[in-house]
Amino acid sequence: MISHTYIWQLRKGARDNPTKRHLEALAEFFGVNAAYFLDDEAARRIDEQLELLAALRDNAVRTMALRAAGLSGPSLEAIHGMIEHARRIEGLPDDPPPADVVRN
Repeated sequence: MISHTYIWQLRKGARDNPTKRHLEALAEFFGVNAAYFLDDEAARRIDEQLELLAALRDNAVRTMALRAAGLSGPSLEAIHGMIEHARRIEGLPDDPPPADVVRN
């Protein structure tokens, strides 16, 4: 069990070395592996997974992603280009393309 005060102290920097038990409790609460708090690479991977889950909650995004399954590399690349163009038009930030997007 972790007290509200202890969480507040961690958040404000008054405490900065939580025990393994505290890290495990926080990880369980947030539904992540405890490595999330200790390993930058693990945190990056988990953040990417959480972003994907959040995006897939949008029915339109999920439908589009499912419809793209099975398309060829060139077709996926064309769709990726259209999405990036639409993001620029709407003023959304550019994100680096995923490593598995096929390039010609």
